[in-house]
Amino acid sequence: MINLRYHIVSITAIFLALGIGVALGGTFLDNYTVDQLNSNISSAEKRIRSTSAESARLKRQIALTDKRDRALSLLASQSLFRGNLTGVPVMVIAVDGIDKASQDTLRATLAGAGAEFMGTVSLTDKLNLDDASAADLAKALNLPSPTVASVRAAIASRLARSLVVAGLPSPRSAPGATTSTVPGATTTSSSTTSTTTSTTTTTTTTTTPAPTTSSSGSTTTTTLPPGAKRAEPPVITALRRGGYLNYQPPEGGSSDDKLLTTDSLRYVVVSGQGAKVPDADMLLPMLRAMTATSGTAPVVMASAGVGDDPEQTRGLAITPIRNDDVLRHGVSTVDDLEMFSGLAATVLALQDLGRDVHGHYGVGDGATSQLPIGP
Repeated sequence: MINLRYHIVSITAIFLALGIGVALGGTFLDNYTVDQLNSNISSAEKRIRSTSAESARLKRQIALTDKRDRALSLLASQSLFRGNLTGVPVMVIAVDGIDKASQDTLRATLAGAGAEFMGTVSLTDKLNLDDASAADLAKALNLPSPTVASVRAAIASRLARSLVVAGLPSPRSAPGATTSTVPGATTTSSSTTSTTTSTTTTTTTTTTPAPTTSSSGSTTTTTLPPGAKRAEPPVITALRRGGYLNYQPPEGGSSDDKLLTTDSLRYVVVSGQGAKVPDADMLLPMLRAMTATSGTAPVVMASAGVGDDPEQTRGLAITPIRNDDVLRHGVSTVDDLEMFSGLAATVLALQDLGRDVHGHYGVGDGATSQLPIGP
């Protein structure tokens, strides 16, 4: 017969066994978990060390590449492109706020290529017009509407017209005149001298031909005597006076020098990350107006890949042009101005403008090659 004592001993034995089992099982699991965590930590530390070593290697490689690129850029500005742009007038048009280092190297490269560097015109943040500044500019430019949108559109259109006029080449077939057919050409004249000599007498005749202008509809044809210079376009003068445009002259020049007074100008337009004036507000409408006027524009649009994600920033200014059905056929682009290859592409693309050849160069989306292929 089972008595109460037996039940007590049995129940005690059961609970004791359960306690021992739980204790042993818990200790085993705890040790396993700790071992597993230690293993995971060890693996993570190994991966971190490996990643750090790879990161250090890549940083050294990037630093070496940058050093080589800077050396190549310096060499390019001094000798590699010497003579490529001899006698070609080139002006840089940049937006305030973008990468300065690539602009400085670009100017040195243009000078080294023999270009007749005409300085840098900067678009300032004052071009982010408000109602008051729009009204002031409407008055200065004699515009019919003082609204921000209308004034901005008028500025882009007039800038485009002025740039196109100054970019027209001088005809080789007319030794006594330069003829341009673009709305709004303005000129000043200079004298020319012809001398005839015989065995008995010498006759010198000096004439001062004024530029002749004829109009047909909205088109003005201006004949410019040799040696003459155009007056600075009124839109340029008004924008400079108001601080909407700044001018950095070339070495030996003056910040008061008149702009866009010559023929055959070619332009490097530079924008990108940090631009204080959105390209959609000014540069893109200006470029569209330039191509609408002449079909193509003597423009190389350039941008540098900068910041933590250069592959993204290099396309900020360039992609809208490459994606535009009109602009991509009339404006050349370079998306790697921070590299030696970008400087080379810019010089060669400027050279190609003399043959009315346009292309898209660099390493970003939409580039057809890294460098112009040539004739």
